[in-house]
Amino acid sequence: MHWLSWKHMCLAKRDRGLGFRDLKSFNITLLAKQGWRLLHCQDSLLFKVYKAKYFQHTSFLEASVPNHSSFAWRSITRGRDLIIQGSRWRVGNGSLINIWINRWLPSETNQKVCLPITILLAEAIVADLMDFSAPQLRWKDCLIDSIFFPFEASIIKTIPLSIRRPEDTLIWSKNISGRFSIRSAYFLQLKVEKQSNGSLATTLDSTKIHSFWKDNWSSLIPPKIKSFIWRACND
Repeated sequence: MHWLSWKHMCLAKRDRGLGFRDLKSFNITLLAKQGWRLLHCQDSLLFKVYKAKYFQHTSFLEASVPNHSSFAWRSITRGRDLIIQGSRWRVGNGSLINIWINRWLPSETNQKVCLPITILLAEAIVADLMDFSAPQLRWKDCLIDSIFFPFEASIIKTIPLSIRRPEDTLIWSKNISGRFSIRSAYFLQLKVEKQSNGSLATTLDSTKIHSFWKDNWSSLIPPKIKSFIWRACND
């Protein structure tokens, strides 16, 4: 089968596809799940073995891949980019989050700060923006207003701080629960590949495309006619 036809088949039905899973993307998603376990299930035997061998003094996301690495380790690290794309930090005491590098803003559009490094050092952490001397942990509003854009400052100051000062937590931002899911990770991987390889969609407005294919697949006509329409529209 022609490569372009296969890629069309793996698109969602509303995007002129047939909804088949792209096996390469799905495999990366499963590898990302194993990487997510290394980040959150640190009592497991899997974590203890890989921690001792590959990242004793760092985390899984910063671990290197030496030339002598096992095939399993090389495979699992292929899912790290997907984890980075789909996760963000939930602020606790701010000790683990780099202000300029990590994703930590609870925003749909941009979870990293936009400004270049100013006033604070490149190694500055989110804890530097907090006032620990107050009876109740709170943000340093004046410092935040002097560093960030107004829309970023307002987002930061709305992040709740707990008096218990829990540790920062890496959560999956594509789910409300913050838990990693195969479904959301798979669609994120498809989106990333679509952006890097170029879209296969037509130049028509996406809303019109979705409407057309929704009508086609839900119409009361024989399935072979629906299939013929799909094949004709994809040459």
